[in-house]
Amino acid sequence: MRIRRNRKVLGALLALGLTAIVFTLGFSYGDGFFGRGWDYVRMGSGTDGVMGVYNSGNGVGLGVRADNNDAIWCNGSATFDGQIASTVATGTPPITVASSSPCPNLNADKVDGYHASSSNPADYQLARRWFWYIPPGGTSTTFKIPAYNVCTVTIGEAYGSPQEVAFLHIVENDGQIAYSGQNSTGVAIYGTASLYSVTPIVTLAGGNIVLQTPGDGSLELDVTSTGLDVRGMTVW
Repeated sequence: MRIRRNRKVLGALLALGLTAIVFTLGFSYGDGFFGRGWDYVRMGSGTDGVMGVYNSGNGVGLGVRADNNDAIWCNGSATFDGQIASTVATGTPPITVASSSPCPNLNADKVDGYHASSSNPADYQLARRWFWYIPPGGTSTTFKIPAYNVCTVTIGEAYGSPQEVAFLHIVENDGQIAYSGQNSTGVAIYGTASLYSVTPIVTLAGGNIVLQTPGDGSLELDVTSTGLDVRGMTVW
């Protein structure tokens, strides 16, 4: 009984030893390993990883590393058909990104710890900021304003160097806006206007630049120019 049991143990140890030798030396098949194209498998240490598979044809690899505290390395793109979950505790970023390129369809619950929209002023609702302009020789542009909310608009003539600038505080409610601010000569301006009619609000450069309501009820304002370089910013 003891001899039979020892034979089983010796057999298991021998199988493990042969597997370790094969993985350590590496091997190659015509159709690859773990799927067509995988032609190198290794168990070891260093940059090759504790265990990994590698395709020498396209340089794609996947493995487990012992160095640099990297649990898993992937040399190439990875596709997942399920959820990716992180259990790392608060205080350690669950992901690090080197690229600063935009990520389409990324929907984050918070940015820098704050919600983008909140009914509680103490949450410090995130600001939205747009820069817009009319290039030299241009004629017009439009920019968005928020519904049932307040925004600040700054507009300036930027031909050569900034010549004139004006700013407004605007609140919208049911297609109507109320505004107050200062024109390019330092005079206070204020009033109301309907988004369903075209109404000039402020002018610059002797009337060559006009900020006005759109006339179609859309939540935006129009800027027209007679060929001057115009730049502006909207914040809310």
